[in-house]
Amino acid sequence: MTVSTIRVLYVGDEETSERAKRVLEGETDRLRVETASAAADGIERFTAAEVDCVVASYRLPDCDGVELLRRVRELDEDLPFVLFTDHGSERVASEAVAAGVTEYVPRRATAESFRLLADRIAEAVREHRTEARFESFLDLVPDATCIVDARGTLTTVNRPLEEMFGYERSALVGEPVETLIPERYRETHVDYREQFVSHPQRRPMSASLETDGLRSDGTEFPVDVSLNPIQVGSRLEVMATVRDVSDRERRQRQLERQNDRLEEFVDVVSHDLRNPLQVASGKVALTRERDDDALLDDVERAHERMDALVDDLLTLARQGEVVGSPTTVDVEPTARRAWSNVDTCECTVDVEGDIGSVLADQSRLLELFENLYRNAVEHAGPDATVTIGALRDGFYVADDGPGIPDERHDAVFDRGYTSDAEGTGLGLAIVRRIVEAHGWTVGVTESAGGGARFEVTTTRASDTLFPE
Repeated sequence: MTVSTIRVLYVGDEETSERAKRVLEGETDRLRVETASAAADGIERFTAAEVDCVVASYRLPDCDGVELLRRVRELDEDLPFVLFTDHGSERVASEAVAAGVTEYVPRRATAESFRLLADRIAEAVREHRTEARFESFLDLVPDATCIVDARGTLTTVNRPLEEMFGYERSALVGEPVETLIPERYRETHVDYREQFVSHPQRRPMSASLETDGLRSDGTEFPVDVSLNPIQVGSRLEVMATVRDVSDRERRQRQLERQNDRLEEFVDVVSHDLRNPLQVASGKVALTRERDDDALLDDVERAHERMDALVDDLLTLARQGEVVGSPTTVDVEPTARRAWSNVDTCECTVDVEGDIGSVLADQSRLLELFENLYRNAVEHAGPDATVTIGALRDGFYVADDGPGIPDERHDAVFDRGYTSDAEGTGLGLAIVRRIVEAHGWTVGVTESAGGGARFEVTTTRASDTLFPE
């Protein structure tokens, strides 16, 4: 038996079956016909041997041909099935199409009728084998790919698409392609799809249409889609290739954040650093005029302020990167180490309760505490008491200073905001950057002593962290 041989199972009455076998095998040496006289016998033969096409009469002793078709479709959704009957009607044809018939061929008492049947069998099997090879090829394609007919019905999907959207192939084939996009886009997508079918042309990635995909679990993600019209016989179908562009959008957002930081850097260099430089230049000029070395103290202070601005600015620029691989960090030892790194004058620190652990970048968490401590020393006074404690989902740093007016609670985290003439206005902006890089949130409220209390809501390292 050659590769091009077509194995046919003909199910019908004994007389018609024998004639069909004789005429079809005589018409072409490619056809090999096996016969069955009833549906039950046909199903048994179908499951026992390899078959390329099933041909059935409408009238069978144990059921009709459409019912046999339904039974075959339960075993194989795609195998060519030809209904060859002299009992034709619109009702029978409609039922057969609904059940998934491949061809509907009227039977006449002529040899021409069987020659037509042979041609239809050969064409149906050829298309089926081509589609099977094409589906096998699609499974090797790394991109998520599907085939959609002119009515918007999914006819083929590959494994990468199944994995991307979380569906089994059988759950998608036969469904509208709009199943894969959020409901709010579906009406517009139908209009777009109909326009494309009316004027089909290749549309590459990023040409015009980016949308969101909808996974089986209801989650959405950004996708880019390319479209390629393909002709299958007389049918127009569309091959759609789908790519998840979540990483690209994340990179875009990261680039935007980097640009924002660059703008901040330029702003600080052009404005904030210019003032102390002007002060220093003026004092030097006066010193030369008056021969007064005492003015050099003012120059030194101006230089110290510039030095602080540069340090804070560099820290601010470093803090925008998202934390990629956090580790479990014990909060209290990190907080105490930060306290030892800061000039806290006569201030004292208290730790209330077990603060637990967080998923964090330890060096950035250390800088967060250092900046909160500096803020407390600058604004609460040189003998303030700083308290660190646990929240249900994070921690807080509080002081007993004068506090922050309610209307300024949001503004204190803005770059450049300060109530201290000697401050850089960058410390709390750095705190917010560090918090956002971890995916946390930070806010300020009044402490128990009437001062400021900064509350950081974190992602916990385990369900047992931050005990009540």
